[in-house]
Amino acid sequence: MSLNILIAEDEEITLKHLSYALKQEGYTVTGEKDGIKAWERIEKEQFDILIADIKMPGIDGITLIEKVKDRYSEIEVIIITGFGSIDSAVDAMKKGATDYITKPFNLDELILKINKIQEKKSLQKENIALKISLGLNKDQPFIAKSRMMKRVIEIINSITNSDCNVLLTGESGVGKGLVANSYIIQD
Repeated sequence: MSLNILIAEDEEITLKHLSYALKQEGYTVTGEKDGIKAWERIEKEQFDILIADIKMPGIDGITLIEKVKDRYSEIEVIIITGFGSIDSAVDAMKKGATDYITKPFNLDELILKINKIQEKKSLQKENIALKISLGLNKDQPFIAKSRMMKRVIEIINSITNSDCNVLLTGESGVGKGLVANSYIIQD
């Protein structure tokens, strides 16, 4: 499982250094130099991890965390903070950041934190898959990664308890039968 990482960092040399190092570790990495552009990227693309500096032009890191956690809670956030601003890192953790790292940072420490997140995400997916395969999680009969499929599942769940007929259409093999069989009401 390769993680898709977004780095929001206004110092160009730090952004380039981080991007290069994380790509060498096998991660897919995108970088933005301000909070507004980072937020725009998050709304268009799917990311597993956001690494954000607390102080950036546009939207600061704390505001960015709040927006991300409000709309895309599955994105893990690692905050980058200057040595003197540990209080702001604690504030970031209260707002939903997974972890923080202080500048100047040790790259090995950051990679270790990312590996822990990767392990956690992998275990969460395995747990969901296991529950589904054992029939223990009737509330979530599907696993979806893309935002479009998650939206389809939301729509299905929103009409599940309604008294209406539904016509499922789509190409052969896309899972219409699976959806129908999972939501048939048995009398």
